[in-house]
Amino acid sequence: MINHTTRRLMFTFVIALALLNAGAAVAQTTAFTYQGRLTDGGNPADGSYDLTFKLFDTATVGGGTQQGATLSLTNVAVSGGVFTARLDFGACAGCFDGADRFLEIAVRPSGGGSFTTLSPRQPITSTPYAVKSVSAATADGLSLACVSCVTSAQIQSVQGSQVTGSIAGGQISGTIPLASVPAGSASYIQSGTGQQASSNFNISGDGTAGGTLSGNVVNATTRISLGGFPILRISGPGNDSLGVGRFAGVGGEGNTFVGFEAGSAGFPEANNNTFVGKMRGSSLFFTEAVTPSLAPTPSSVVA
Repeated sequence: MINHTTRRLMFTFVIALALLNAGAAVAQTTAFTYQGRLTDGGNPADGSYDLTFKLFDTATVGGGTQQGATLSLTNVAVSGGVFTARLDFGACAGCFDGADRFLEIAVRPSGGGSFTTLSPRQPITSTPYAVKSVSAATADGLSLACVSCVTSAQIQSVQGSQVTGSIAGGQISGTIPLASVPAGSASYIQSGTGQQASSNFNISGDGTAGGTLSGNVVNATTRISLGGFPILRISGPGNDSLGVGRFAGVGGEGNTFVGFEAGSAGFPEANNNTFVGKMRGSSLFFTEAVTPSLAPTPSSVVA
């Protein structure tokens, strides 16, 4: 009769990897081989035994929280006290997450009697963590199915040359090195001394150019200024009057105003004329310097 109270488990190898054929390409799984020594009354046990294996987070029997399922093996052969068991807790998220783990083992003769729980629980060494898990295989592709495998906080930087495809603007922060920006794109303007082909831009707001701004055609919507003062603009009801000079040109139709404040006060009665000189073509000039009888007639030049 076997005395269960004196039975205890001795280890030859605490944890060993599953033995694989070295000549075959076998994918790694979550299973590993456990080998231990069982004694009965101080003597090596022989025969068949039923074993159960549970995984806990503490070494003391009766305490802690079980991780994963209970594994039950029947008719395990024990010879000279040595037995080998293949254990597989599956893809269990909490089983081998880096925290300490301990095996609780219970044993009985095959087919009868009650199980005797061996104490203390046996610590799991780091060997199973060297086996590539199913979760790690999913993380290789940064799959959405692998929750928290790789988080944003763990990614410090990515070389710009390694980023392909489309990225939403809201997902980009920081500075992109110029060398990492592909050249020749029609989607953005790049600085340089050469002309960038097939590129247009449309910018709202104000801007400043520190050097020389060149172009074949400059199309100003309302005016062109120098030093902050308007020096060239169109005016009149049909935008057919031209003003050249600081604050020049606002009155009449078909007029040309050249000079400081020429036409600035407005002279709606004068149309299709050319006014040259300071304040020429303005109502203020005609009020102060010219009598009404000398007012210009259509198609005249005043200088």
